[in-house]
Amino acid sequence: MEMVWKAYPNAKMLCMFRDYGEIMESLDRTFRENPAHPDFNGAPVLKEVRFRDYWPKRPPLAWSIPAYEERRRRDDDRVLFIKSSMITSDPKLTVRTMRQVFEFIGVEPIDIDPNNVKKEAYEFDGVYGPLGDHRVRPKIGPR
Repeated sequence: MEMVWKAYPNAKMLCMFRDYGEIMESLDRTFRENPAHPDFNGAPVLKEVRFRDYWPKRPPLAWSIPAYEERRRRDDDRVLFIKSSMITSDPKLTVRTMRQVFEFIGVEPIDIDPNNVKKEAYEFDGVYGPLGDHRVRPKIGPR
């Protein structure tokens, strides 16, 4: 972002983060669904060992957690941190959080329909193997 801010001093950054335990559970659920995938070659059999020694030392956690912690320490008003559960767990909280996002980036708010969520991203997550699967539920609410 430092390079972006040199070119675009008024740029804003939205940094979505997720509870560390939720990330570990998600990674482990993906592993359990795809244990023979080559990306998991060498993964320990015991869940406790995966949580302690395996997941924290490999992508995406190995590089994303330190980067997040460093950015968080900077206390920069050009960055808005949003806990992912604020837009995925409760429809009213989703609407309120998205209004905060719109205000932060300086655009007119649009109506958010938490009962009709559509993923319209064109990226191809498949290049990341089984850990690149980003499924989107059609309705906001508790898992």
